[in-house]
Amino acid sequence: MKGGTLHRLRIGVMGQEKIMPITDSVDDISSQKVRALDAYWRARLDSGVAPLRGTFEPYDLRRLLPNILIVDITAAPFSVRYRLIGTKVVDVSRVDFTGKRLDECDFQAEDSLIWHQSYQRVLESGAPVFGHVRIPMNEDSNRGLIDEFGIFPLSHDGKNIHQCIAIEDFRPIDRFVPAEKIRPMRVR
Repeated sequence: MKGGTLHRLRIGVMGQEKIMPITDSVDDISSQKVRALDAYWRARLDSGVAPLRGTFEPYDLRRLLPNILIVDITAAPFSVRYRLIGTKVVDVSRVDFTGKRLDECDFQAEDSLIWHQSYQRVLESGAPVFGHVRIPMNEDSNRGLIDEFGIFPLSHDGKNIHQCIAIEDFRPIDRFVPAEKIRPMRVR
């Protein structure tokens, strides 16, 4: 890791600790798309807890829109609902999970708990979270995609976090990997 901190999440029946690949620094991310959304988010950060949702213009983000997700988020009880899913995310996931809650989704990533941990960390810290996960192929767990991501808090009132805007950028681990070979996501 270049500049961020790896965060730990307790998982498993025995309470084993596992390092989850999430960080608080965009310096640890190579994706230009994640870095572009980070710069856009920071340019709108004012004195509030998070940028106001109304300051984000889809036209400004048109190059990133296929990779964007917008979620509604609440603290008590903790809940994440997917409001908008970009077309690239749908293509890779092989399902449109717009309108679904985080706990209704069985994600493809090997460390699927990373999404719960990342959104919870954004809500608690009020700061962006960055990371990466591996999405394996159906028949070959050594091949697949790397999903680099950033999750950024948004506010409606400048005081509380109500939404997050996220971006996922996918790249093959070794060579071109067709979408139909990637393990599909499931929703309940």
